[in-house]
Amino acid sequence: MKSNNYLIILSILFLIFAGGFSVVFWGDISLVAKIGLFVLGFGSGVTAGQWFARRSSGV
Repeated sequence: MKSNNYLIILSILFLIFAGGFSVVFWGDISLVAKIGLFVLGFGSGVTAGQWFARRSSGV
């Protein structure tokens, strides 16, 4: 259970940092590009999170 809490906290921190980064650096990019980059980031984040969870649990 401890590793699940760690991953949840890490994902919340990442979401906060990603939101801050997008406000500062991506203000003038179109909405379609933002949605595409969000989907790409979300997909890669889910994949990396599953890989990290499997690697941490030793399965």
